[in-house]
Amino acid sequence: PKSANTIRELVLKYADKVLLSMTNTFMTKKTAGARFSCTLDEWTSGKCRRFLNINIVTFDHQIYNLGVIRIVGSFSSNDCLEAVKKRLNDFKL
Repeated sequence: PKSANTIRELVLKYADKVLLSMTNTFMTKKTAGARFSCTLDEWTSGKCRRFLNINIVTFDHQIYNLGVIRIVGSFSSNDCLEAVKKRLNDFKL
């Protein structure tokens, strides 16, 4: 691709495909009665930008990364809970 917009479209299409695939995987495991664990990790970049990483661990010890959420300003426990709920809802968990 020669333009930035074309590259962006390709990346976003692929991201949608991965999101759908992961959501289907989670739905299949949920209907089978699986339980999930969630782990959180806060990370600070070299430029002092903060991020929250969310991982899901399944009963069969598979680990899925749900991505990072950018933290801007203060991030109380209530803000953290809402951000995690929103990300889990994106994956129908």
